[in-house]
Formats: sequence, structure tokens, C-alpha cells
Amino acid sequence: MLKRSLTFVSILTTLTLALGVAVALAQELSDKEHLDKGIELFNNKKYAEALDHLKEVDASKLSRFDQDKPALYIQRAGEAQAKQQEALGLMQTGRLSLRNKQYAEALATFDKAHANTQYLGAADAKTLESLIILAKRGQEESGEQPVTAPAAEPAAT
Repeated sequence: MLKRSLTFVSILTTLTLALGVAVALAQELSDKEHLDKGIELFNNKKYAEALDHLKEVDASKLSRFDQDKPALYIQRAGEAQAKQQEALGLMQTGRLSLRNKQYAEALATFDKAHANTQYLGAADAKTLESLIILAKRGQEESGEQPVTAPAAEPAAT
């Protein structure tokens, strides 16, 4: 009985491993599929994931029409990812200022982050808008004066 159970477990394990290998092979994407997925992720502002797919592409295996796309999108995704990370970092800094009830400082930081809103996903952009509203309310309720940018000096002529 024990021998029969071990044989069954052995067969089951072998089938499971074979199925796992088959699934893994089926999930490998072609260069064109990696390119298309990378562009889709780029358009959805998922720049790190887009880069992962785009870096898998062997451009020489693409049609002549698509051969320049991987390099172009890798460059764009890298730049966009840097801007996205900058905006997210500024949001975090602004949150700390907000927590410390430094509303004017938080607003100034959120304004800098807002300059890169186009690189944020919808949820992060909505969060930024909410943080700006909270900082404005806090500033109004506390009577804290807004931070104003220094006047620009006239250009020399």
C-alpha cells in the first residue's frame, strides 16, 4: 500500500512539473508581444514594467517598421519613470510637511509635484489633488500665510 502511494505521489509530482514547464514555455512572449506589452504599459504610466518588457525585445527580429520602437520607448519610459519618481518623492515630502502642519511648505512641494502630474497614474494624481486640498484647508484654518515666490528681477537689456 505504501509503495502504491509513493508511486502515485511520484507520478503526480512528475505531471505537475511537466505541466509547470509547459505553462512556462507557453507564457514566453515573442519580441513583437514584448514590444506591444511594453508600449501598452508605457501608455498606462507603468514605466518600470514597460522597461522590463521593452528590454526583452531583440529589435532585429521585428519588422523594419518596428525596429526603432524599442529604443525610442526605452528612452521615453526611462525619462518618464524619473519624472514619476520625482513627483512621488515630492508628494512624500509634502505629506511630511502636512503632517507637521507646515501647510505653506506642503503646498509649495505639492505644486512642484503637480508639474509632473502627466507622469502619474490616475490614483496618484487623485491623491495629489486631495493632498493639495487638505494643505489649502489647513493653511486657511491655521491662518498661515501662503508662501509667495520672490519677484523675478527684470532681464538686463
